[in-house]
Amino acid sequence: MSMLRRFAAVSTITVLSFAAACGSDDGPTAPTATAVIGVTTEAMSSTSVKISFTSHAGDNSYNIERAEGASGTFSQVTSVPAPTTAGTVTYTDNSLKAATLYRYRVVTVLGSSTAPSNESSANPARRQQKSPIDRRRS
Repeated sequence: MSMLRRFAAVSTITVLSFAAACGSDDGPTAPTATAVIGVTTEAMSSTSVKISFTSHAGDNSYNIERAEGASGTFSQVTSVPAPTTAGTVTYTDNSLKAATLYRYRVVTVLGSSTAPSNESSANPARRQQKSPIDRRRS
């Protein structure tokens, strides 16, 4: 093989190696949202439910969505700003109908990327009224 061909072959391999090491020329990629885990719900009264979850560091905000019944459509209840460090976030949803099943999910927002969590459900119980005998004991 002539010296010129060897040089051309080595040059081509070197250029390809550097191109592979540098990655694509598409520029930086946008961050991708990651769904929160550990979404829990707890009926606090006959008309309120507390939603809790663990946040991620670096997220922008969390949209809390609610659906009524087993097959209702989700709609946003509120948006909660993400804390500066990861930790537990809670929100209490008030003015609900008693004895009605509600399903919740949390949608992570990071830039233009979103990621919904798994669902958690709660059924605010009807307040039990004390019988006349129980009221006299109080």
